[in-house]
Amino acid sequence: METERQLLESMGTEALLNLLKIFANEYQDGHYTIMSFTTGYKIMFGTPDLDSGKGRDRVNQLPIYQTMKEALVWAILVTIKGPDCLHEN
Repeated sequence: METERQLLESMGTEALLNLLKIFANEYQDGHYTIMSFTTGYKIMFGTPDLDSGKGRDRVNQLPIYQTMKEALVWAILVTIKGPDCLHEN
């Protein structure tokens, strides 16, 4: 049986982005943030509060992924299964 991770990894980036938009509309009033750094990508639902500094801490805590597709898979998996799914094989 295919796991959620395998299913998501088999999808293209555009399909994953559409799925991210669906979750953002459902849970975050449509808000999500995709960040591209020289070292990779970070994705979060909502908008970081950079004015207070709390958003900077939140962004720093996000894992960084080499590709946007990997970051999309992570963001969707955490939404579906919770953060503990990251420790599953």
